[in-house]
Amino acid sequence: MAEHPMERALRLGAARVPTDIAAEICEASNSGIPTGWAEFSDRDTDVWLLTDETHDGDRVMLPCAGDMDPMLRRDVERHFGPLAEEQPS
Repeated sequence: MAEHPMERALRLGAARVPTDIAAEICEASNSGIPTGWAEFSDRDTDVWLLTDETHDGDRVMLPCAGDMDPMLRRDVERHFGPLAEEQPS
């Protein structure tokens, strides 16, 4: 069975976003109130939201894929990038 991309990124040194920060991000994204977070797509066209939360000196990104955890922007760019900002429609 192939290794999940999230597990691979963590194995290769991606930082884990603390549970309390991840919970706040998930709560904000599920509140129904627009967040205004910019959207980026990675090299596989998966969409990531650039949140207002920070950890370890970097912004936290929330993947739109349900089986992925929030990650630091630098780790998203290193393991899933380059990132391209999506233009609002």
